[in-house]
This record gives sequence, C-alpha cells and structure tokens, in this order.
Amino acid sequence: MKNKKVLSPELVIEKGTIVYGNTLLQVKNISKISIEPMESKKFPYWSLVGLLVCIRLLSNEPTYGFIGIMIFSIPVLLNVLYNIALESYVVFSLNSGEKIYLSSKNENFLEKAVNYINNAIKEGENLVINFNNCNINGSKLSKGDIVEGNKIINGDNSDIVIGNHNNVNHNEDWEKLEKYFMHLLYDYKIDSEEYSCCEQAAVFCQEKNANQLKKLILKYEQVFENIVVNIASTGIIEALKNVTGIWF
Repeated sequence: MKNKKVLSPELVIEKGTIVYGNTLLQVKNISKISIEPMESKKFPYWSLVGLLVCIRLLSNEPTYGFIGIMIFSIPVLLNVLYNIALESYVVFSLNSGEKIYLSSKNENFLEKAVNYINNAIKEGENLVINFNNCNINGSKLSKGDIVEGNKIINGDNSDIVIGNHNNVNHNEDWEKLEKYFMHLLYDYKIDSEEYSCCEQAAVFCQEKNANQLKKLILKYEQVFENIVVNIASTGIIEALKNVTGIWF
C-alpha cells in the first residue's frame, strides 16, 4: 500500500472534487476521511535476531559481539524514534488502498477540518481550508479566484484548472497517452461515445493541451473512468495524473 504525505497547505473542495497542490482528486474515489497517525514502521525483527546472536558472542568474542550489538541496535533505535514521533493527520483513504495524509501545526484543528470536509462533500458545498493558518472559508468561489497559485474557473462546465501543467516537460507522458488513446480507437465503434472521447483525447495529447484534456475528462467522467480505471495500466494512470492533475 502506498502512502503519500501532502505538503500543500491549502485544500479546495468544489463540484465533487478535492484539490491540493497540483492534484485533483475526485470525491467518489475516497472511501473514508479520518484522523490518524502516519502508519508506523514495522519492527525490524531481523535486527533483534542479530542482537541475540551478538549477545551470545560476548562470552567468546567480546570485540565482535560488542560491534555487532552496536550495528544491530541502530535499526531498532531508529524504528522506535520514528514511531514515537508520529503525528496525527487528516487522512483520505482511497478506493485503491492508497492513503493521503494532510497535516496541521495545530492538531486540534484537524477534527474541525474533517467535520467541515465531510459536511461540504455531503451538502455539495465549496470549501477552502488552509492547514497552516487553520483557516476555513466556506464562501462560494468566484470566477478567477486564486488559491495558492491555482486558478479556479467557474465557466459553463464548472471546470477547475489547477496550475499550469504545460510549464512542466512531460513529453514522454504525452507520447504515451497519445499512443494509448489512438490504440483504443480500434476497440470501439466509430459512432460510440468512447470512440469520440478517445479521438479527442488523442488530439489534445498530440497538442499537449492539458486544460482541454482535463475539461474533456471532467465532462465525460464516467466514460473516461471506464477507459482508464478498467483498462489502463498503472503507467497510463500515472501519466494522466502528471499532465492533468486528475487522479483516477
């Protein structure tokens, strides 16, 4: 299971999506929101075995035994110190099994944040949470609002544009996605919605147009979920996240 600690101080909830940093996460992909510490590291039992062996060596080979004890004690000590220092986080548990951790300097703020997040998702409200300043803004985001460098645009399709992915060189990702969508054209009928989406997606990938590709995916969300989640490899999903910020 992969865990991800998010350093972005701001989280935005709008139109069934959660935005942090340059990542857009769809609410339906979240199975649970909770407060818990980062998962503790497993105890290095192999070091314990090594310690026992070295302790037995002390009677016959005290020098080697002492050196061995010092070496095998380090992993045990580091494990204990790491687990003791674990803080509490707001945790998004995803359907994929991955967990995303968001922290705050004020741990008392986390419970308040979770309550607001759950209510915003349930009621379909918009929300901006700053985990550094412990601020929560539930007012309606308006066209052109800037949140931590990310522009929120409420256009006809209520799209969310996060940052500018075109500023980052993702040539390999674009080429991989273009070939993927072009290949899928052979799997669908020309008059099908899937064919049309793949055709448009291939064009946007060729043009390296992240905003148009993102709008297309958000507009035909269910179609792309079937195309990506049920068929695509992990590499394709990762490439799509890199160029659009959309996480399936």
